[in-house]
Amino acid sequence: MSVEIDDALLEGLTALRHDRFARHRLYRGDEAARAKMRHELGEAVEAMQAAGEGDLAVLPGADGPRAAVLWWVEEEAWHGAPAQHVWVDHAPDTTAIAWTCAALDAVPRTPHFDLHLDALDVAVRRHLLAQGLGIDSVMLAGEPERALEGLMATDPPPETPPDARLRIDRLGPADIEPVLDLSVRVFQAEPQWCWFGAQPAWIERQRKAFTRTEPALQEVLRLDGRIVGLWGSNVDENPFWGRTAGMNFVLAPEVRGQGLGKIAYRRLLEWQVALGVDTFKGGTNRPEVMHLARRMGREPIQTWIRSKAPFGPEHFASVLEPTAAQ
Repeated sequence: MSVEIDDALLEGLTALRHDRFARHRLYRGDEAARAKMRHELGEAVEAMQAAGEGDLAVLPGADGPRAAVLWWVEEEAWHGAPAQHVWVDHAPDTTAIAWTCAALDAVPRTPHFDLHLDALDVAVRRHLLAQGLGIDSVMLAGEPERALEGLMATDPPPETPPDARLRIDRLGPADIEPVLDLSVRVFQAEPQWCWFGAQPAWIERQRKAFTRTEPALQEVLRLDGRIVGLWGSNVDENPFWGRTAGMNFVLAPEVRGQGLGKIAYRRLLEWQVALGVDTFKGGTNRPEVMHLARRMGREPIQTWIRSKAPFGPEHFASVLEPTAAQ
Protein backbone atom coordinates (compact mmCIF):
# COMPACT_ATOMS: atom_id res chain seq x y z
CA MET A 1 0.00 0.00 0.00
CA SER A 2 1.35 3.41 -0.97
CA VAL A 3 -0.10 5.48 1.91
CA GLU A 4 -1.36 5.16 5.47
CA ILE A 5 -5.16 5.36 5.52
CA ASP A 6 -6.76 7.24 8.42
CA ASP A 7 -9.76 9.49 9.03
CA ALA A 8 -7.84 12.63 8.11
CA LEU A 9 -6.90 11.17 4.75
CA LEU A 10 -10.48 10.11 4.04
CA GLU A 11 -11.69 13.61 4.91
CA GLY A 12 -9.11 15.07 2.54
CA LEU A 13 -10.14 12.71 -0.24
CA THR A 14 -13.77 13.64 0.38
CA ALA A 15 -12.94 17.33 -0.02
CA LEU A 16 -11.05 16.58 -3.24
CA ARG A 17 -14.00 14.65 -4.65
CA HIS A 18 -16.47 17.34 -3.57
CA ASP A 19 -14.45 19.99 -5.39
CA ARG A 20 -14.55 17.87 -8.54
CA PHE A 21 -18.31 17.33 -8.37
CA ALA A 22 -18.81 21.05 -7.73
CA ARG A 23 -17.80 21.78 -11.33
CA HIS A 24 -21.12 20.26 -12.43
CA ARG A 25 -24.07 22.65 -12.53
CA LEU A 26 -26.60 20.14 -11.18
CA TYR A 27 -24.56 19.02 -8.16
CA ARG A 28 -26.22 19.85 -4.82
CA GLY A 29 -23.02 19.98 -2.78
CA ASP A 30 -24.49 20.15 0.73
CA GLU A 31 -23.37 18.33 3.87
CA ALA A 32 -25.47 15.29 2.99
CA ALA A 33 -23.56 15.00 -0.28
CA ARG A 34 -20.21 15.21 1.48
CA ALA A 35 -21.30 12.60 4.02
CA LYS A 36 -22.35 10.27 1.21
CA MET A 37 -18.99 10.76 -0.51
CA ARG A 38 -17.13 10.03 2.73
CA HIS A 39 -19.14 6.84 3.18
CA GLU A 40 -18.55 5.66 -0.40
CA LEU A 41 -14.82 6.33 -0.17
CA GLY A 42 -14.66 4.37 3.07
CA GLU A 43 -16.47 1.46 1.45
CA ALA A 44 -14.12 1.56 -1.55
CA VAL A 45 -11.05 1.49 0.70
CA GLU A 46 -12.51 -1.43 2.65
CA ALA A 47 -13.23 -3.28 -0.60
CA MET A 48 -9.65 -2.70 -1.75
CA GLN A 49 -8.26 -3.95 1.56
CA ALA A 50 -10.51 -7.03 1.52
CA ALA A 51 -9.70 -7.85 -2.10
CA GLY A 52 -6.01 -8.30 -1.41
CA GLU A 53 -5.27 -6.95 -4.87
CA GLY A 54 -5.26 -3.19 -5.17
CA ASP A 55 -3.67 0.03 -3.99
CA LEU A 56 -4.25 3.67 -3.09
CA ALA A 57 -1.74 6.27 -4.28
CA VAL A 58 -2.01 9.88 -3.11
CA LEU A 59 -0.32 13.12 -4.12
CA PRO A 60 -0.03 15.12 -0.87
CA GLY A 61 -0.43 18.87 -0.65
CA ALA A 62 -0.15 21.57 1.99
CA ASP A 63 -3.91 21.57 2.62
CA GLY A 64 -4.66 17.92 1.94
CA PRO A 65 -4.50 15.49 -0.98
CA ARG A 66 -4.19 17.03 -4.43
CA ALA A 67 -4.75 13.79 -6.36
CA ALA A 68 -5.54 10.15 -5.67
CA VAL A 69 -5.84 6.89 -7.62
CA LEU A 70 -7.53 3.92 -5.95
CA TRP A 71 -7.99 0.49 -7.52
CA TRP A 72 -9.02 -3.03 -6.58
CA VAL A 73 -10.23 -6.21 -8.26
CA GLU A 74 -13.69 -7.68 -7.70
CA GLU A 75 -14.28 -11.19 -9.00
CA GLU A 76 -18.01 -10.66 -9.55
CA ALA A 77 -19.26 -7.08 -9.78
CA TRP A 78 -22.86 -5.86 -9.94
CA HIS A 79 -23.11 -6.90 -13.60
CA GLY A 80 -21.98 -10.46 -12.89
CA ALA A 81 -18.54 -10.19 -14.51
CA PRO A 82 -15.10 -9.45 -12.99
CA ALA A 83 -14.09 -5.80 -12.64
CA GLN A 84 -10.88 -3.93 -11.92
CA HIS A 85 -12.42 -0.89 -10.25
CA VAL A 86 -10.42 2.33 -10.60
CA TRP A 87 -11.28 5.61 -8.85
CA VAL A 88 -9.62 8.92 -9.77
CA ASP A 89 -9.78 12.37 -8.18
CA HIS A 90 -7.40 15.28 -8.67
CA ALA A 91 -7.09 19.04 -8.44
CA PRO A 92 -7.39 20.88 -11.78
CA ASP A 93 -3.78 22.10 -12.01
CA THR A 94 -1.31 20.64 -14.49
CA THR A 95 0.95 19.12 -11.82
CA ALA A 96 -1.92 17.15 -10.28
CA ILE A 97 -3.12 16.03 -13.72
CA ALA A 98 0.36 14.86 -14.74
CA TRP A 99 0.76 12.96 -11.46
CA THR A 100 -2.66 11.31 -11.98
CA CYS A 101 -1.74 10.13 -15.46
CA ALA A 102 1.53 8.68 -14.17
CA ALA A 103 -0.25 6.98 -11.26
CA LEU A 104 -2.74 5.43 -13.68
CA ASP A 105 0.16 4.18 -15.81
CA ALA A 106 1.46 2.37 -12.71
CA VAL A 107 -1.83 0.53 -12.15
CA PRO A 108 -1.52 -3.08 -13.42
CA ARG A 109 -3.78 -3.23 -16.46
CA THR A 110 -6.21 -6.15 -16.62
CA PRO A 111 -8.81 -7.00 -19.28
CA HIS A 112 -11.45 -5.82 -16.79
CA PHE A 113 -10.22 -2.22 -16.28
CA ASP A 114 -13.28 -0.23 -15.17
CA LEU A 115 -13.16 3.53 -14.47
CA HIS A 116 -16.10 5.91 -14.16
CA LEU A 117 -14.27 9.13 -15.05
CA ASP A 118 -15.63 12.64 -14.65
CA ALA A 119 -16.79 13.88 -18.06
CA LEU A 120 -14.93 17.16 -17.50
CA ASP A 121 -11.65 15.32 -16.97
CA VAL A 122 -10.58 15.72 -20.58
CA ALA A 123 -6.81 15.45 -20.08
CA VAL A 124 -6.96 12.14 -18.20
CA ARG A 125 -9.55 10.77 -20.62
CA ARG A 126 -7.35 11.55 -23.62
CA HIS A 127 -4.35 10.02 -21.87
CA LEU A 128 -6.20 6.75 -21.28
CA LEU A 129 -7.67 6.63 -24.78
CA ALA A 130 -4.19 7.09 -26.25
CA GLN A 131 -3.17 3.93 -24.39
CA GLY A 132 -5.84 1.83 -26.05
CA LEU A 133 -8.64 2.03 -23.51
CA GLY A 134 -12.07 3.06 -24.75
CA ILE A 135 -15.33 4.73 -23.78
CA ASP A 136 -18.16 2.29 -23.20
CA SER A 137 -20.85 4.89 -22.51
CA VAL A 138 -21.45 8.37 -21.19
CA MET A 139 -23.67 9.32 -18.26
CA LEU A 140 -25.98 12.22 -19.07
CA ALA A 141 -27.91 14.32 -16.56
CA GLY A 142 -30.69 16.81 -17.12
CA GLU A 143 -33.66 18.57 -15.56
CA PRO A 144 -37.03 17.03 -16.49
CA GLU A 145 -38.89 20.30 -17.03
CA ARG A 146 -36.17 21.80 -19.21
CA ALA A 147 -35.76 18.54 -21.12
CA LEU A 148 -39.49 18.27 -21.75
CA GLU A 149 -39.59 21.83 -23.06
CA GLY A 150 -36.74 21.06 -25.46
CA LEU A 151 -38.35 17.84 -26.59
CA MET A 152 -41.70 19.48 -27.31
CA ALA A 153 -40.31 22.67 -28.89
CA THR A 154 -39.84 21.20 -32.38
CA ASP A 155 -41.88 18.43 -33.97
CA PRO A 156 -43.32 17.34 -30.62
CA PRO A 157 -43.98 13.61 -30.28
CA PRO A 158 -47.53 12.39 -29.62
CA GLU A 159 -48.48 10.82 -26.32
CA THR A 160 -49.25 7.46 -27.93
CA PRO A 161 -48.05 5.72 -31.13
CA PRO A 162 -50.00 6.56 -34.31
CA ASP A 163 -49.91 2.89 -35.34
CA ALA A 164 -53.12 1.35 -33.99
CA ARG A 165 -51.41 -2.02 -33.62
CA LEU A 166 -49.13 -0.57 -30.94
CA ARG A 167 -50.45 -0.21 -27.40
CA ILE A 168 -48.81 1.07 -24.22
CA ASP A 169 -49.68 -0.54 -20.87
CA ARG A 170 -48.34 -0.36 -17.35
CA LEU A 171 -46.01 -3.25 -16.59
CA GLY A 172 -47.92 -6.00 -14.81
CA PRO A 173 -46.67 -9.10 -12.95
CA ALA A 174 -47.39 -11.31 -15.96
CA ASP A 175 -45.24 -9.03 -18.16
CA ILE A 176 -42.00 -9.31 -16.19
CA GLU A 177 -40.64 -12.54 -17.65
CA PRO A 178 -41.55 -11.64 -21.28
CA VAL A 179 -39.83 -8.27 -20.81
CA LEU A 180 -36.71 -9.92 -19.40
CA ASP A 181 -36.71 -12.40 -22.29
CA LEU A 182 -36.90 -9.45 -24.71
CA SER A 183 -33.95 -7.78 -22.99
CA VAL A 184 -31.86 -10.95 -23.24
CA ARG A 185 -32.68 -11.38 -26.94
CA VAL A 186 -31.94 -7.76 -27.82
CA PHE A 187 -28.64 -7.48 -25.96
CA GLN A 188 -27.37 -10.90 -26.93
CA ALA A 189 -27.83 -9.80 -30.54
CA GLU A 190 -26.54 -6.23 -29.96
CA PRO A 191 -24.08 -6.28 -27.04
CA GLN A 192 -22.43 -3.06 -28.24
CA TRP A 193 -25.34 -1.06 -26.81
CA CYS A 194 -25.26 -2.71 -23.37
CA TRP A 195 -22.63 -5.40 -22.95
CA PHE A 196 -24.07 -6.61 -19.62
CA GLY A 197 -27.73 -6.39 -20.69
CA ALA A 198 -28.08 -10.17 -21.11
CA GLN A 199 -25.90 -11.17 -18.14
CA PRO A 200 -27.81 -13.39 -15.66
CA ALA A 201 -26.78 -11.24 -12.68
CA TRP A 202 -28.11 -8.10 -14.38
CA ILE A 203 -31.34 -9.81 -15.43
CA GLU A 204 -31.91 -10.85 -11.82
CA ARG A 205 -31.35 -7.26 -10.66
CA GLN A 206 -33.92 -6.11 -13.20
CA ARG A 207 -36.40 -8.75 -12.04
CA LYS A 208 -36.16 -7.38 -8.50
CA ALA A 209 -36.32 -3.76 -9.70
CA PHE A 210 -39.57 -4.41 -11.54
CA THR A 211 -41.23 -5.37 -8.27
CA ARG A 212 -40.06 -2.31 -6.33
CA THR A 213 -42.51 -0.01 -4.64
CA GLU A 214 -43.47 3.44 -5.90
CA PRO A 215 -42.36 5.91 -7.08
CA ALA A 216 -41.68 3.94 -10.23
CA LEU A 217 -43.20 3.91 -13.69
CA GLN A 218 -42.61 0.96 -16.01
CA GLU A 219 -44.53 0.69 -19.28
CA VAL A 220 -44.59 -2.05 -21.90
CA LEU A 221 -45.17 -1.62 -25.61
CA ARG A 222 -47.27 -4.27 -27.35
CA LEU A 223 -47.51 -4.99 -31.06
CA ASP A 224 -50.70 -6.93 -31.77
CA GLY A 225 -50.62 -8.00 -28.13
CA ARG A 226 -46.98 -9.16 -28.11
CA ILE A 227 -44.45 -7.30 -25.94
CA VAL A 228 -41.90 -5.53 -28.14
CA GLY A 229 -40.62 -2.82 -25.83
CA LEU A 230 -40.21 -1.45 -22.35
CA TRP A 231 -39.38 1.94 -20.90
CA GLY A 232 -39.39 3.06 -17.33
CA SER A 233 -38.15 5.32 -14.58
CA ASN A 234 -37.46 4.97 -10.86
CA VAL A 235 -37.12 7.88 -8.44
CA ASP A 236 -34.79 8.05 -5.44
CA GLU A 237 -33.54 10.77 -3.13
CA ASN A 238 -29.90 11.37 -4.07
CA PRO A 239 -27.63 13.60 -1.95
CA PHE A 240 -25.59 14.55 -5.02
CA TRP A 241 -28.34 15.41 -7.49
CA GLY A 242 -31.52 15.89 -5.44
CA ARG A 243 -34.66 13.93 -6.25
CA THR A 244 -33.27 11.81 -9.05
CA ALA A 245 -34.82 9.58 -11.68
CA GLY A 246 -33.12 6.86 -13.68
CA MET A 247 -34.37 5.64 -17.05
CA ASN A 248 -34.35 2.34 -18.90
CA PHE A 249 -35.33 1.51 -22.49
CA VAL A 250 -35.39 -1.56 -24.69
CA LEU A 251 -37.09 -1.88 -28.08
CA ALA A 252 -37.26 -4.86 -30.39
CA PRO A 253 -35.67 -4.16 -33.80
CA GLU A 254 -38.98 -4.48 -35.67
CA VAL A 255 -40.49 -1.39 -34.02
CA ARG A 256 -37.52 0.98 -34.20
CA GLY A 257 -37.44 4.01 -36.46
CA GLN A 258 -41.01 5.08 -35.65
CA GLY A 259 -40.25 7.82 -33.12
CA LEU A 260 -41.12 5.59 -30.18
CA GLY A 261 -38.09 6.76 -28.21
CA LYS A 262 -39.38 10.34 -28.25
CA ILE A 263 -42.84 9.15 -27.20
CA ALA A 264 -41.23 7.29 -24.31
CA TYR A 265 -39.24 10.36 -23.28
CA ARG A 266 -42.36 12.52 -23.32
CA ARG A 267 -44.29 10.11 -21.12
CA LEU A 268 -41.44 9.58 -18.65
CA LEU A 269 -40.52 13.26 -18.43
CA GLU A 270 -44.13 14.31 -17.88
CA TRP A 271 -44.33 11.78 -15.06
CA GLN A 272 -41.09 13.07 -13.54
CA VAL A 273 -42.20 16.70 -13.75
CA ALA A 274 -45.44 15.81 -11.95
CA LEU A 275 -43.40 14.18 -9.17
CA GLY A 276 -41.08 17.17 -8.78
CA VAL A 277 -37.95 15.33 -9.89
CA ASP A 278 -34.83 17.53 -9.83
CA THR A 279 -32.49 15.49 -12.05
CA PHE A 280 -32.77 12.52 -14.38
CA LYS A 281 -29.71 10.48 -15.30
CA GLY A 282 -28.88 7.67 -17.65
CA GLY A 283 -25.92 6.08 -19.37
CA THR A 284 -25.92 5.67 -23.14
CA ASN A 285 -23.81 5.11 -26.21
CA ARG A 286 -26.63 5.26 -28.75
CA PRO A 287 -26.18 8.06 -31.33
CA GLU A 288 -29.87 8.94 -31.45
CA VAL A 289 -30.01 9.38 -27.67
CA MET A 290 -26.89 11.56 -27.61
CA HIS A 291 -28.27 13.67 -30.46
CA LEU A 292 -31.56 14.16 -28.62
CA ALA A 293 -29.70 14.91 -25.38
CA ARG A 294 -28.41 18.22 -26.73
CA ARG A 295 -31.93 19.26 -27.70
CA MET A 296 -33.08 18.41 -24.18
CA GLY A 297 -30.27 20.28 -22.43
CA ARG A 298 -28.70 17.18 -20.89
CA GLU A 299 -25.09 17.42 -19.73
CA PRO A 300 -22.40 14.70 -19.59
CA ILE A 301 -21.26 14.05 -16.04
CA GLN A 302 -19.30 10.81 -16.39
CA THR A 303 -17.62 8.57 -18.95
CA TRP A 304 -17.26 4.83 -18.45
CA ILE A 305 -13.71 3.90 -19.45
CA ARG A 306 -13.16 0.19 -20.06
CA SER A 307 -10.65 -2.19 -21.60
CA LYS A 308 -13.30 -3.60 -23.91
CA ALA A 309 -15.18 -0.73 -25.53
CA PRO A 310 -16.82 -1.09 -28.95
CA PHE A 311 -16.53 2.53 -30.12
CA GLY A 312 -13.81 5.09 -30.73
CA PRO A 313 -13.83 8.52 -29.03
CA GLU A 314 -15.35 10.15 -32.12
CA HIS A 315 -18.55 8.21 -31.41
CA PHE A 316 -19.13 10.42 -28.35
CA ALA A 317 -17.87 13.73 -29.74
CA SER A 318 -21.34 15.30 -29.94
CA VAL A 319 -21.73 15.24 -26.16
CA LEU A 320 -18.15 15.19 -24.86
CA GLU A 321 -16.21 17.72 -26.92
CA PRO A 322 -18.30 20.73 -25.77
CA THR A 323 -17.23 19.92 -22.19
CA ALA A 324 -13.50 20.34 -22.86
CA ALA A 325 -12.23 22.54 -20.06
CA GLN A 326 -8.55 21.56 -19.93
